[in-house]
Amino acid sequence: YWYETGLCQAGKNNAVTNKWTTISFSVTTTVAITFTVELQTSTVAACTGYTSSFAAVSVPAGTTAVNLALSSFTGASLSNIISIVFENLPVTTNPISFGAISFTCGSNTGSSTTTIKTPKPYNTNTATTKATT
Repeated sequence: YWYETGLCQAGKNNAVTNKWTTISFSVTTTVAITFTVELQTSTVAACTGYTSSFAAVSVPAGTTAVNLALSSFTGASLSNIISIVFENLPVTTNPISFGAISFTCGSNTGSSTTTIKTPKPYNTNTATTKATT
């Protein structure tokens, strides 16, 4: 799996306050894949402990921009986002890479984007473009 942690920083990644509606990232792969995005959130401002919410994603071969509505993460406490995990990736020799994660807020007058980080593979002993399980 691939992941990004350390997101919960004194309300900085508060989707409610920041009015974020979408999590966005790109996926590049040579074959169509399906995987799960896990959003780990906390109801406590100190971000101790977390609850997991999940969303399934399917992408075709090529580079795909993925925009997941935060509302698709049922039960998530969006006031304290702790981690984002890309899991259940297919075991494959085909390269898979992820672009930077962004949170987007939208309105009738426009939108703004906050880019946080680029996810990293859990197993750093493999090439960074290869999915691991």
